[in-house]
Amino acid sequence: MTDQSVIFINDCTVLTAMSLKLSTSRMNILLAALLVATAGGILQIGGASWDITSHILRQPETFFTPSHAVLYTGAGLTVIAATIGLFVFLKNKEEIRSRSFNTAFKLLIVGAAIQLVSGPGDFMWHSVFGVDGLMSPPHLSLATGILIGTIATVVGLARILPHIESKRNQGFAKIAMVPAFAALWFSTIWYIFFFVLPLSNGQHFTFNPDPAAAIVIATTVLPFMSALIFLVSARTIGRLGAATAVAGAVISMNVLANIVPAYQFLGSFLPWQLLALIPAIVGADIAIHKARPRTGMMIAGALIGITFYVFNYPMLPMAFAEILHQPNASFADILPSMYPTLWQVIGMTAVPSALAGIIGAIMGSKIIEKPQARVISATKT
Repeated sequence: MTDQSVIFINDCTVLTAMSLKLSTSRMNILLAALLVATAGGILQIGGASWDITSHILRQPETFFTPSHAVLYTGAGLTVIAATIGLFVFLKNKEEIRSRSFNTAFKLLIVGAAIQLVSGPGDFMWHSVFGVDGLMSPPHLSLATGILIGTIATVVGLARILPHIESKRNQGFAKIAMVPAFAALWFSTIWYIFFFVLPLSNGQHFTFNPDPAAAIVIATTVLPFMSALIFLVSARTIGRLGAATAVAGAVISMNVLANIVPAYQFLGSFLPWQLLALIPAIVGADIAIHKARPRTGMMIAGALIGITFYVFNYPMLPMAFAEILHQPNASFADILPSMYPTLWQVIGMTAVPSALAGIIGAIMGSKIIEKPQARVISATKT
């Protein structure tokens, strides 16, 4: 049986024919590891986001909280997935090294290792410094490990799919791409939030970003990355509605982790948030699949980009309240600050966020572009 792995090098697709075999059972084990990593990624970023909401609500500051339990359950699943991948790699070193998903498992192992260090580090930091801000060394380290893990999972699922023989398992892999991309997207948003939100002043350290710099980062990087991930998910999964499902999963995680725990302060805006986002997301998905490729890509990028402020409610308005001199000390301040400035913020950010979204979509199309292939035979024994 021949394995054909797809490698992208300088926009040139190279199909490398390999005679090395990897048993179906081993492939199924690796797929199972990626499915476990997908669940781990969802729990990690969901738990981390919930934990930050708990901090803002000033709930008891301790390491042993429900949100930490969810977060570190996810971390445990990621470590299990990485351990499975490492075990199979050590048993089949030559066979796996030739496969395109090899890099994904290396990234998964690196991400899991970072998380293993970050967990005890966070416990020690809490023990020594008590209440900490968002931008603390163990938090940033943990966020880096989570982000690397979600990247690894998406890359792994996309690259292992052509090697799976079972139609049933192919279906599992395709379905898993939706939560995998959602975890990647939400993790990316929160990683950017580290450099945007005014939540990093603790008892002993003041790491809050400069308000003007935070707005520039938010208005450019958030739309760019959101549009990029949206387009890559749409093209990778290849079905109309898949990117909408990914965006819906991100919105659901945001609602459950950030809005529901503070619903009395934030819930009244949720219907308006959905009313603004659903048409834009569905329209972007349709544009990608039904319009001409370049036109659809630009429409999708603009739609995803321009809605970034509402998409990232309730956290992002805290950053804008800072520069607009509105109160933002707690969740109770968000809507009273947001309503009178909403159209001002949208008017101020519409053009740069739409342009950033279009550029992100263009970059996303380059990542998954499949030009004319040339075949190189590289038979090994």
